[in-house]
Amino acid sequence: QVRRSVYRGDVRAVLETCDEHPVALARVLRAGFARHEMGAVEMEKAFESAGQLEASVLTARVRGLGVVSNLAPMLGFLGTVTGMIKAFNSIAAAGTSNPGLVASGISEALLTTAAGLLVGIPALALYHFFRGRVDQLITAMETVTLELLDELTHQRYRTLPAREQADEPPPEQPVEEQIDAI
Repeated sequence: QVRRSVYRGDVRAVLETCDEHPVALARVLRAGFARHEMGAVEMEKAFESAGQLEASVLTARVRGLGVVSNLAPMLGFLGTVTGMIKAFNSIAAAGTSNPGLVASGISEALLTTAAGLLVGIPALALYHFFRGRVDQLITAMETVTLELLDELTHQRYRTLPAREQADEPPPEQPVEEQIDAI
């Protein structure tokens, strides 16, 4: 819908469509197209600022998995250390004559290590999966906003009278000046 509206040059319809869809891309597009009267450079700045904010929000949603994937194995290893301390304290108190006393400490050490890894490994896998998805979404948002900005710029150019189109700025002129001239 946004692409069709941009192609027609109907920025009001773009803004209405963005307001109807409460998703990251719509918020980024709305921020930029709300500044269409200020020119392409200002629109691009607005796209970039809104995009950075949305990227932060998306990244924050995955951060918890990253924390769990890092802390779970550490907590498991902490249990390993406490279990081994318990085992060695048993040896120190009773000697090596009763292996059952040592076995409970070693068992505790192995169980806590396994528990930490059982939580940490899937959490790490999920973190990287979702982080990859976030990166894909951010790249897609950047691509779409730049394509729409380009389309709007070309649409404005297409609607100029033929005599103004003939006065196209020379290629060596900076892009920002070319866009502002259009």
